[in-house]
Amino acid sequence: MSEHKKNKLNNTLSSNTFDLEPIMKFKEMSLDQAMKILNDSKITISEQEASEILVFLHTIVKITLKEFLSPKD
Repeated sequence: MSEHKKNKLNNTLSSNTFDLEPIMKFKEMSLDQAMKILNDSKITISEQEASEILVFLHTIVKITLKEFLSPKD
């Protein structure tokens, strides 16, 4: 395997891991908090939909934080 393909594979593998524990700890928003915020904003969705949205948002936050806080090569 060429060096370029190895680097690309390593970057892909490392970008698929979202472990931020060594860098920082943060508290994720609970489903109850999310439902309260949405209800206060007059947005009506099911708990299942809110749960899926939270999973997505938590993933986006982890990716964003990882990008900003990871050491540059």
